[in-house]
Amino acid sequence: MMASNKILSVALDFGTTYSGYAFSFRHDKENIITSRWTGKDYISVKTPTSILFTPQRNFDSFGFEAEDKYATLSKNETHKDWYMFKYFKLVLINEKKLSTVTEIQDVYGKKMVAMDVFSAGIKFLKDEFSKNCSSQNVMMDDSYIQWVLTVPAIWDDAAKQFMRLAANKAGIPDESLMVMLEPDAAAMGSSIYSMCEEGDKYLILDCGGGTVDVSIMRKTSKGRVDCIYRPTGGIWGGTKVDDAFQEFLIEHFGVDNFQRMEKYEILEVLRSFESAKKKAQNPYEREVKIWLPLSLREHVDMLPIKKCINRDKLILNVDQIIDLFQKPVNKIVSHLQEVLQEPELYGLKYIIMVGGFSESAILQSAIRTNFSEIDVLVVENPGSAVLEGAVGVGHNPKVIESRRSAYTYGIETMKHFKEGFHNPTKAEIIDGERLCGDIFCKFVKINEVVKINQTTVTKSFNPTYLGQTSMLLSVYRSTSENPRYVTEPRCEKIGDIVVKMPDTTGEKDRKIEVSISFGETELRVEATDKTTGRKYTAAFDFLGN
Repeated sequence: MMASNKILSVALDFGTTYSGYAFSFRHDKENIITSRWTGKDYISVKTPTSILFTPQRNFDSFGFEAEDKYATLSKNETHKDWYMFKYFKLVLINEKKLSTVTEIQDVYGKKMVAMDVFSAGIKFLKDEFSKNCSSQNVMMDDSYIQWVLTVPAIWDDAAKQFMRLAANKAGIPDESLMVMLEPDAAAMGSSIYSMCEEGDKYLILDCGGGTVDVSIMRKTSKGRVDCIYRPTGGIWGGTKVDDAFQEFLIEHFGVDNFQRMEKYEILEVLRSFESAKKKAQNPYEREVKIWLPLSLREHVDMLPIKKCINRDKLILNVDQIIDLFQKPVNKIVSHLQEVLQEPELYGLKYIIMVGGFSESAILQSAIRTNFSEIDVLVVENPGSAVLEGAVGVGHNPKVIESRRSAYTYGIETMKHFKEGFHNPTKAEIIDGERLCGDIFCKFVKINEVVKINQTTVTKSFNPTYLGQTSMLLSVYRSTSENPRYVTEPRCEKIGDIVVKMPDTTGEKDRKIEVSISFGETELRVEATDKTTGRKYTAAFDFLGN
């Protein structure tokens, strides 16, 4: 929670395709200053999430600068020992056993530790913010800064913990850091928040480069918001359009010719395609031109695609470009149709589109066509909505009152065995009593309303046997609504609390109270020994370190 001396809120959006930062002072909250990246061919509030390391694995550059330098190295054929990473954020979704030593591959397949890559990228954004302040003669002590790091809503606890640790390694103190879900942050942007009235239900559709996140809110009577449905989404962002374009090139030019291209040539082709996508969404355009390298053009004499090439340009009609959008667009529409079947979402007033991919007129048209009974709104600057909202939350972290639990949470325990109800294979005799082990003692079920930073449920547990000097309380989560045993396939152990009871006072009548509460995005579990008053907290290590 933000301390009273935090006079500056700084948000970092470390995206799949683009990244940036924004900040404002507490005395002038509405004056949000966003990052600016300028060069010969660009002026942008965000820079590509591309990061370049030297052959010795030392950080060299980030964003447009990294891509330009790598292109120069590649043209001079001196690039192959360097490490170039692009679209690497998706590893936090795809990696099933994420840890602090997980390695990721650069564009040539060379490996580095993911934590080193992510922390270097976050440190770059942090340092750029500091340079911005210094250039305006603003000297700011770190203790006065509240940092807000945004993450996709569909990420699991391991990915969120990974990003927190990466931010710590980048020099952001844990006590000054909030990890905020991207659509939740966007929901608190001033333009969105002001347009909604008390009681309005609205859906934030956050379409980024990598992920699409859905979060559904209701504005409350206190001028705050409740999250009324658990976060959902998938990997259907704008990069899927780029993937479809690369598949198009392979289909029409052949896989061998495509693989013959140098990495810098692929980067240049994708930059050209980015411009073509924007032109294709202009209703007055009939065709678009995309630059092609000689390595593709020199092998097309016998291919049908030759008729679409004029000098160094591939010429496609607008319908061909629109076709490349269909897979991710259809996925997004289908997912929204499924979510909106839920009865608690009846009366939804708005679908509000944010994120860089939401700038696409093709996507906007599909959403409006398929959900014509709901007002579909696109914020003025979709790509910076998350950043601006996150800055606001940094000033007022209590603005979100409740959310829906993404899992069913509980504690492993033992109960008196009931014939015909409990599994006989789990029966144990302890101190003359027949007990059933592996019981999932449920605290919160999936999609249940949980109040932020308030105790959700408290339950009491007792020692299992006489003379017990410590109690191990294992915390589990499940995607099932009502798991009976912690050994069921959809259950996962996420942490332990060890309660020490060296004097054994009270024996089996001794009470240990366990409470579960939720922070901004993270779970907190605490056990209290009612005999001594001593409190214990769970040690969650989602990264398996």
